[in-house]
Amino acid sequence: MGTARSITRTHGLVAALIVAVCIGVSSWGLMSALVPKAEWILDQAVEQYDTYLPEITIRNGQASIRGEQPFRLEELEREGAFLVIDTREGKHQEALDYLKEAHTGLVLTRDSLIVKNQNQIKIVPLKDFPDITVNSEEIRAFVHAYLPMVVQWVWGLVIVYFMFAKSVQLLVLGMIPYFGARSYSVDLTYGEALKIASFAMVPVVILDVLLHLSGTSIAGSFVLYFSIYIGLLILSVWELVKSDRRAGPGDDALHPS
Repeated sequence: MGTARSITRTHGLVAALIVAVCIGVSSWGLMSALVPKAEWILDQAVEQYDTYLPEITIRNGQASIRGEQPFRLEELEREGAFLVIDTREGKHQEALDYLKEAHTGLVLTRDSLIVKNQNQIKIVPLKDFPDITVNSEEIRAFVHAYLPMVVQWVWGLVIVYFMFAKSVQLLVLGMIPYFGARSYSVDLTYGEALKIASFAMVPVVILDVLLHLSGTSIAGSFVLYFSIYIGLLILSVWELVKSDRRAGPGDDALHPS
């Protein structure tokens, strides 16, 4: 009896457990690759704040900065965006003038935050803002305080994604051994084909996790994942055909019906 035929005789709960483990391993592999990268990107962004932007203080609904004003971020202007900070008294109207010719921009005045996006302007009063200081140190403390909660939410979303993705893969790719075996008149139910597809998922999931951890591109791992998965399922059909041939009285099983 071949390996594929032995798999078809396993209990359905075993196949379900294997798929559940694959979902967990895939989720762990993706998160293990994404979280360190996200933390590194956030750390780099936080470090750059003090390099490009001044420390902003908001107290009792009024903003202030140290240094010459208006402050303009020229690096953004070269990209077609606009950022100005002018917290001096009586400069609200000038802030609106900054945005006249800008398609996208943001201006912080003494008592409001003015945002322009696609020619729509929104003014957000600072009176409802809590007393805060915005600099690299404060942003880093904020990120460290809330990042674990965000990671937990992402964990949940990733698990739900893989539950859906692996289930669809199983149902769709299970048709390969099912119809492949039937084309050679080999007895195989769809449930048995799903068992084969669940076992074939194990090596490709392990390989996919290793590719994620090694930093291989998503496109490359996607193609390799399904190429090997489909290849394993085709091999299982060939093994079923050979097993059926050895068990049968003749060679007719080798010829498609």
